[in-house]
Amino acid sequence: MTNSFLLLSCSMHSSKKVANQLREISGVEEAIPVHGVYDCVVKTKKISPNEIQNLVSKHIRPMPNVHSVLPLQLIS
Repeated sequence: MTNSFLLLSCSMHSSKKVANQLREISGVEEAIPVHGVYDCVVKTKKISPNEIQNLVSKHIRPMPNVHSVLPLQLIS
């Protein structure tokens, strides 16, 4: 089990709204809107790689205003 970071691309002017919605999802520890190539950075709780895949595919990618998700798993 490990923390992961997710880099999200969102619709224009929606990163704050998306971050607030992400904070309500089980498995999300932090969600921070940012400026740059990506619009939101998400830190997951310490969960297994399978749970991270489930979190991304079933809860985050289908969200309105989320265009793409790049998962980054920490090396232990």
